[in-house]
Amino acid sequence: MQRLRDRAPAEVARILGAALGAQATVRSVSLDLARAGLAVHGIEVRSGSRTLLTAAELVGRPALGALLRGRLELHALSIPSATVRLQAEDLKRIAGMSADNRVASIAVADLQ
Repeated sequence: MQRLRDRAPAEVARILGAALGAQATVRSVSLDLARAGLAVHGIEVRSGSRTLLTAAELVGRPALGALLRGRLELHALSIPSATVRLQAEDLKRIAGMSADNRVASIAVADLQ
């Protein structure tokens, strides 16, 4: 379980960055039983030298069916407060990505 906790921030950052077409960093990831979700802390998304998004916390609610298959797929995301700085080219890049690139999915086995 410790290995899973150690690898989770990098894996969540990789998937978040891929979904937004940018470089993401995450400080920590934990389970939030009160909100039945995965809590991600210290999020920063950058494109080159520009910061696109910073958030103290993001909570993702996993899809139960995916968890039963050994995968983590976030069904809903909640960001209590964030700073977002997008420019027109950022929105065009995200909109132009295929749907497969925008879906966030982590195999639990990939984190072990």
